[in-house]
Amino acid sequence: MSTLLVGHFSFFLPAQAAPLESKTILAVFAHPDDESFVGPVLARYAREGHKVYLVVVTDGQLGVTAHAGIAAGEPLKQARLAETQCATQALGIEAPIMLDFVDGSLAQSKTMQPVAAQLGQLFSQLKADVVITWGPEGGYGHPDHRMVSNLVAEVFQKGGDNWPQALYFAAAADIDLHNYNDYSANFGQYIKARWHTSAQQWLTHKIAFNQSDKQQAAAAVACHQSQFTAADIADINAFVGAKPWHVYLRQAYTQTALRQSLFE
Repeated sequence: MSTLLVGHFSFFLPAQAAPLESKTILAVFAHPDDESFVGPVLARYAREGHKVYLVVVTDGQLGVTAHAGIAAGEPLKQARLAETQCATQALGIEAPIMLDFVDGSLAQSKTMQPVAAQLGQLFSQLKADVVITWGPEGGYGHPDHRMVSNLVAEVFQKGGDNWPQALYFAAAADIDLHNYNDYSANFGQYIKARWHTSAQQWLTHKIAFNQSDKQQAAAAVACHQSQFTAADIADINAFVGAKPWHVYLRQAYTQTALRQSLFE
């Protein structure tokens, strides 16, 4: 595969149903590997015949880990590009779209406008029907995650030609997160301690996936060897792929009649 550098309730059909028409899903995340937490959903909709793109805003060049021993900068950037290509192939989705901003730079004034401009171009050019990104809490709160959520929401709410119909935030329910007691590695303990959850009433979509989707998502997580040890990979798959097999999403905006009171 080549690499580019640069919605509605009715859309999420039951897992067994064939799509009436192909739609376009745009998943926008901050770092290579962030897609892991919605991987089964991306695999499912690609399997059902929809076009699924992954946009990665940063190049991951500062994500040095002791176990991998890859130097920061260009060596790690290239390694994480290859890992993201591996992950998109494993998921069965389109080649990744890498925006190539530097880790940790997204909250800078000089970076925010270029990121927003490129996202707007992608929304229109790809004619995305649905966008999925981090929620405002950023999963476990990483500043780049939070900033990507902010910028995606900013661009989405402006509207435009060929604009997405819906924006969804990746989410986790408290009951799902704290049911896991068998994490083996530090990463699993970190998820349990730090992952931000949503109260049940704010979760608008519960997207089912099957065994094949789970296996593809697990293969995609395993691509990210520079970031995760084997134990970390097992922890992520336990979090994402635990039964019952589903991923929660929160719809960010809904269309409604203009109201004249805060209590209507």
